[in-house]
Amino acid sequence: MRSRMYRNTKTWNPFVGCLHDCVYCKPSFKAQLKRQKKRCLDCYNYKPHIHRERLERIPSIKIVFVVGNGDISFCPIEFTKEIIEAIKKHNKRCSYKTYYFQSKNPRYFQHFLKDLPSNAILLTTLETNRDEGYRKISKAPLPTKRFQDFLALRHE
Repeated sequence: MRSRMYRNTKTWNPFVGCLHDCVYCKPSFKAQLKRQKKRCLDCYNYKPHIHRERLERIPSIKIVFVVGNGDISFCPIEFTKEIIEAIKKHNKRCSYKTYYFQSKNPRYFQHFLKDLPSNAILLTTLETNRDEGYRKISKAPLPTKRFQDFLALRHE
C-alpha cells in the first residue's frame, strides 16, 4: 500500500491498529481500513493485532514504512522482534532499502535499539508544540513528553 505520509514509500503492515484515538486518524487511516471488513474485522475496527502472514511480504520499494497503518508501540515486544528479524533476513537480498519505524510513543523503541539494523530510521509524530488542550486531539503521550523521549534514544 502506498504511503501518503512519506513520498516514494510503501507501508508494510505485519501489525495493524492503534489505541491513541487521534481525531485525524478517522478520516485517513481508519477510513482506508474500512474496506477490509470482509478480510479482517480487526483491521476494519483498527484494533491492534498481528498479521504474521505478512512478515515475508516486504514491499519492493526503496523506502518501507513499517506499520504505517497503526502505531507499532501497541505491538507485542516479541512480535516487533520478529519484524526486525524479517528485515534483517530481507537485508541479505535487498540491503539497499531503508525502513521507517514511527511511533507516537518513541520510548517503545528503547526495547530494540541494539537489535535494529543500520538501515532502520526512527521517527516520531509531533503534531504541535503545545500540550495544553492536546487531550482533545489524542490519547498519545503529550508532545513535549514524546519529544523528550525521542531525544533520549541512543540511536543514530
